[in-house]
Amino acid sequence: MGPSAGLGVLLAEKTLTNHRDKQLRLYEQAASVEAVKTYIKRWWQWVRSGVKLDGALEGCLVALAAAE
Repeated sequence: MGPSAGLGVLLAEKTLTNHRDKQLRLYEQAASVEAVKTYIKRWWQWVRSGVKLDGALEGCLVALAAAE
């Protein structure tokens, strides 16, 4: 087994960029706060479904959970 064995799927930088861009588009389109929160919540559900998070992203997850 290689050095990444057991790590699961890692979150790509492009994935984070796409997520941020989507949030910006929602704000630009004057989406409701509830619509933005729903998008973020669903995105995190997708992320947690199998992506290994590093420490920085774990902090984001904790902050999101606290906001709910």
